[in-house]
Amino acid sequence: NGITLNRFVGITMSAGITVANSIQGNTINNFSLLSSSGASTSPGVFCGIQNLAGLTNIGTISANTIGSGTGTGSISVTTAVAGGFSMGITNASTSTVNISNNIIGSISCLGSGATISHGFVGIQSTGGTTTISSNIIGSTSTPNSISQAASTAALGTQMTGIFCSGGTPTITGNTVANINNAYSAAVAAGQTRGIIQSAGAVNITGNT
Repeated sequence: NGITLNRFVGITMSAGITVANSIQGNTINNFSLLSSSGASTSPGVFCGIQNLAGLTNIGTISANTIGSGTGTGSISVTTAVAGGFSMGITNASTSTVNISNNIIGSISCLGSGATISHGFVGIQSTGGTTTISSNIIGSTSTPNSISQAASTAALGTQMTGIFCSGGTPTITGNTVANINNAYSAAVAAGQTRGIIQSAGAVNITGNT
Protein backbone atom coordinates (compact mmCIF):
# COMPACT_ATOMS: atom_id res chain seq x y z
CA ASN A 1 0.00 0.00 0.00
CA GLY A 2 1.40 3.41 -1.01
CA ILE A 3 1.12 6.70 0.82
CA THR A 4 -2.13 8.50 -0.04
CA LEU A 5 -3.16 12.15 -0.22
CA ASN A 6 -4.67 12.18 3.26
CA ARG A 7 -5.51 15.47 4.98
CA PHE A 8 -7.16 15.64 8.38
CA VAL A 9 -9.21 18.40 10.04
CA GLY A 10 -10.52 17.71 13.53
CA ILE A 11 -13.37 20.26 13.60
CA THR A 12 -14.64 22.51 10.79
CA MET A 13 -17.09 25.38 11.40
CA SER A 14 -18.86 27.36 8.68
CA ALA A 15 -21.86 29.15 10.10
CA GLY A 16 -23.78 32.42 10.32
CA ILE A 17 -23.26 35.76 12.05
CA THR A 18 -26.66 36.27 13.70
CA VAL A 19 -25.99 34.06 16.73
CA ALA A 20 -22.52 33.34 18.11
CA ASN A 21 -21.22 29.87 17.31
CA SER A 22 -19.19 28.05 19.94
CA ILE A 23 -16.34 25.51 19.88
CA GLN A 24 -15.49 24.62 23.47
CA GLY A 25 -13.76 21.93 25.52
CA ASN A 26 -12.70 19.60 22.72
CA THR A 27 -9.59 17.41 22.72
CA ILE A 28 -7.85 16.29 19.54
CA ASN A 29 -4.84 14.06 20.20
CA ASN A 30 -3.20 10.63 20.23
CA PHE A 31 -2.92 9.86 16.53
CA SER A 32 -0.41 9.58 13.72
CA LEU A 33 -1.01 10.72 10.13
CA LEU A 34 1.04 9.81 7.06
CA SER A 35 0.25 11.78 3.91
CA SER A 36 1.52 12.57 0.43
CA SER A 37 -0.06 16.03 0.63
CA GLY A 38 2.19 19.08 0.42
CA ALA A 39 -0.65 21.52 1.22
CA SER A 40 0.81 24.82 2.42
CA THR A 41 -2.42 26.83 2.77
CA SER A 42 -5.23 26.37 5.28
CA PRO A 43 -6.10 23.79 6.49
CA GLY A 44 -2.74 22.28 5.51
CA VAL A 45 -1.94 18.61 5.88
CA PHE A 46 -3.39 18.61 9.39
CA CYS A 47 -5.54 21.15 11.22
CA GLY A 48 -7.11 20.82 14.65
CA ILE A 49 -9.89 23.42 14.31
CA GLN A 50 -10.86 25.29 11.14
CA ASN A 51 -13.32 28.21 11.22
CA LEU A 52 -14.35 29.08 7.68
CA ALA A 53 -17.15 31.57 8.38
CA GLY A 54 -19.35 32.97 11.10
CA LEU A 55 -19.38 34.79 14.43
CA THR A 56 -17.42 32.23 16.44
CA ASN A 57 -16.01 31.74 19.94
CA ILE A 58 -13.25 29.15 20.21
CA GLY A 59 -12.17 28.16 23.73
CA THR A 60 -13.62 31.22 25.46
CA ILE A 61 -15.57 29.16 28.00
CA SER A 62 -13.62 25.90 28.06
CA ALA A 63 -10.19 25.42 26.46
CA ASN A 64 -9.80 23.23 23.41
CA THR A 65 -6.69 21.04 23.48
CA ILE A 66 -4.93 20.11 20.27
CA GLY A 67 -2.23 17.63 21.19
CA SER A 68 -1.21 18.25 24.79
CA GLY A 69 0.29 20.92 27.01
CA THR A 70 2.96 18.47 28.18
CA GLY A 71 5.06 15.74 26.60
CA THR A 72 5.93 15.29 22.93
CA GLY A 73 4.41 13.44 19.99
CA SER A 74 0.76 13.34 21.06
CA ILE A 75 0.08 14.16 17.42
CA SER A 76 2.52 13.01 14.75
CA VAL A 77 2.10 14.15 11.14
CA THR A 78 4.43 12.96 8.37
CA THR A 79 4.32 14.27 4.82
CA ALA A 80 6.11 12.79 1.83
CA VAL A 81 5.99 16.05 -0.18
CA ALA A 82 8.08 19.11 0.68
CA GLY A 83 6.39 22.35 1.64
CA GLY A 84 3.43 21.00 3.59
CA PHE A 85 2.15 22.70 6.74
CA SER A 86 0.24 21.55 9.81
CA MET A 87 -1.89 23.97 11.82
CA GLY A 88 -3.49 24.13 15.23
CA ILE A 89 -6.38 26.58 14.69
CA THR A 90 -7.19 28.50 11.51
CA ASN A 91 -9.72 31.27 10.96
CA ALA A 92 -10.95 32.61 7.62
CA SER A 93 -14.10 34.32 8.87
CA THR A 94 -14.59 38.01 8.07
CA SER A 95 -16.84 38.39 11.11
CA THR A 96 -15.98 38.70 14.82
CA VAL A 97 -14.01 35.72 16.15
CA ASN A 98 -12.56 35.11 19.61
CA ILE A 99 -9.85 32.45 19.93
CA SER A 100 -8.87 32.25 23.60
CA ASN A 101 -7.48 29.89 26.26
CA ASN A 102 -6.66 27.04 23.89
CA ILE A 103 -3.72 24.64 24.30
CA ILE A 104 -1.75 23.57 21.23
CA GLY A 105 1.31 21.39 21.82
CA SER A 106 3.00 17.99 21.73
CA ILE A 107 2.94 17.96 17.92
CA SER A 108 5.65 16.41 15.73
CA CYS A 109 5.88 17.68 12.14
CA LEU A 110 7.89 15.17 10.15
CA GLY A 111 9.08 14.65 6.60
CA SER A 112 9.51 11.20 5.09
CA GLY A 113 13.15 12.08 4.31
CA ALA A 114 15.79 14.71 5.03
CA THR A 115 14.84 16.75 1.95
CA ILE A 116 11.15 16.97 2.91
CA SER A 117 10.21 20.10 4.87
CA HIS A 118 7.10 20.29 7.05
CA GLY A 119 6.12 23.62 8.59
CA PHE A 120 3.72 24.55 11.38
CA VAL A 121 1.42 27.42 12.40
CA GLY A 122 -0.18 27.37 15.85
CA ILE A 123 -2.98 29.88 15.17
CA GLN A 124 -3.65 31.48 11.79
CA SER A 125 -6.19 34.18 10.96
CA THR A 126 -6.74 35.77 7.55
CA GLY A 127 -9.47 38.31 8.27
CA GLY A 128 -12.27 39.65 10.43
CA THR A 129 -12.20 41.28 13.84
CA THR A 130 -10.28 38.62 15.69
CA THR A 131 -9.21 38.37 19.32
CA ILE A 132 -6.42 35.88 19.94
CA SER A 133 -5.72 35.79 23.67
CA SER A 134 -4.38 33.63 26.49
CA ASN A 135 -3.56 30.66 24.28
CA ILE A 136 -0.58 28.37 24.92
CA ILE A 137 1.25 27.31 21.77
CA GLY A 138 3.93 24.78 22.61
CA SER A 139 4.46 24.12 26.29
CA THR A 140 5.48 26.03 29.39
CA SER A 141 7.35 22.98 30.69
CA THR A 142 8.26 20.47 27.94
CA PRO A 143 11.21 21.21 25.63
CA ASN A 144 10.58 20.72 21.90
CA SER A 145 6.85 20.44 22.47
CA ILE A 146 6.18 21.34 18.83
CA SER A 147 9.00 20.16 16.63
CA GLN A 148 10.05 19.79 13.04
CA ALA A 149 12.48 17.01 12.23
CA ALA A 150 15.91 17.75 10.79
CA SER A 151 15.56 18.87 7.19
CA THR A 152 17.69 20.36 4.41
CA ALA A 153 14.82 20.94 1.97
CA ALA A 154 15.31 23.68 -0.62
CA LEU A 155 11.94 25.20 0.32
CA GLY A 156 13.02 25.83 3.91
CA THR A 157 10.85 25.26 6.96
CA GLN A 158 8.81 27.84 8.86
CA MET A 159 7.61 27.24 12.41
CA THR A 160 5.24 29.98 13.60
CA GLY A 161 3.27 30.53 16.78
CA ILE A 162 0.64 33.04 15.57
CA PHE A 163 0.25 34.31 11.99
CA CYS A 164 -2.28 36.97 10.95
CA SER A 165 -2.49 38.11 7.34
CA GLY A 166 -5.51 40.41 7.38
CA GLY A 167 -8.40 41.89 9.32
CA THR A 168 -8.04 43.76 12.61
CA PRO A 169 -6.68 41.26 15.13
CA THR A 170 -5.91 41.84 18.79
CA ILE A 171 -3.19 39.46 19.95
CA THR A 172 -2.68 39.57 23.69
CA GLY A 173 -1.53 37.43 26.60
CA ASN A 174 -0.51 34.40 24.57
CA THR A 175 2.43 32.12 25.35
CA VAL A 176 4.58 30.72 22.55
CA ALA A 177 7.27 28.44 23.97
CA ASN A 178 9.35 25.34 23.27
CA ILE A 179 8.95 25.23 19.50
CA ASN A 180 11.89 23.53 17.80
CA ASN A 181 12.87 23.99 14.16
CA ALA A 182 15.65 21.57 13.20
CA TYR A 183 16.00 22.90 9.65
CA SER A 184 19.71 23.14 8.87
CA ALA A 185 20.21 24.35 5.28
CA ALA A 186 21.32 27.92 4.50
CA VAL A 187 18.01 29.13 3.09
CA ALA A 188 16.30 32.34 4.24
CA ALA A 189 12.91 30.58 4.21
CA GLY A 190 14.01 28.48 7.18
CA GLN A 191 12.45 30.55 9.98
CA THR A 192 11.11 30.26 13.51
CA ARG A 193 8.67 33.05 14.37
CA GLY A 194 6.66 33.76 17.51
CA ILE A 195 4.03 36.19 16.18
CA ILE A 196 3.79 37.68 12.69
CA GLN A 197 1.26 40.10 11.18
CA SER A 198 1.68 40.60 7.43
CA ALA A 199 -1.33 42.84 6.66
CA GLY A 200 -4.13 44.79 8.31
CA ALA A 201 -4.24 46.80 11.54
CA VAL A 202 -3.07 44.91 14.62
CA ASN A 203 -2.72 45.34 18.37
CA ILE A 204 -0.04 43.03 19.89
CA THR A 205 0.46 43.28 23.66
CA GLY A 206 1.57 41.23 26.66
CA ASN A 207 2.57 38.03 24.89
CA THR A 208 5.37 35.74 26.10
